[in-house]
Amino acid sequence: MKNNNLINTISHTQQYAIRRWFIISTLLLSATIIVIIVLEIPQLYALQSIKKENTTLSAQTEPFDQVMAQQHKLQQEEEQCRKKQEVINQYQEQLEHLIDNLSHIIHAHTPDCRIESLQIKNNHFELTARCTQVQHATAFTAQLSESKQFHNLRLTSLQQTDQKPSFLFTVQGEDQYHSEV
Repeated sequence: MKNNNLINTISHTQQYAIRRWFIISTLLLSATIIVIIVLEIPQLYALQSIKKENTTLSAQTEPFDQVMAQQHKLQQEEEQCRKKQEVINQYQEQLEHLIDNLSHIIHAHTPDCRIESLQIKNNHFELTARCTQVQHATAFTAQLSESKQFHNLRLTSLQQTDQKPSFLFTVQGEDQYHSEV
């Protein structure tokens, strides 16, 4: 075993060497910390100024966000209104076409024929009328078939009724407008 002498101090040269080492290490550590601080301060300042600018800009854009939300809501409402308008336009177009069909039927109508009923479902229609002679029924059907509004017209039923000399007839066909759609 080695003898440890705790009472004897180290020599003066060793004390100076330790003191030099401590001072140089402290100075180098302080210089390193100062250099790191000097290099980091501009970055920290830039970060702080960016945060301030971000806060300022977000405060300025807050009303813009509200405007954008309102604009998005208005666009949705406009789209809903446009869809509703399209549906209304379709109904108006169908109504106008129905009126046009009725005007063609009335135009083909003669005083000898009296329309009893008219049923229109999708593109199919059925017209029941009463006339005094069979020729009037065929003439009425022929006049309707001359119109471009209807196609596949056929006289499906012709019956003699008990009242005076009159005939009840039924004409079936398809509406040109609805068959194209």
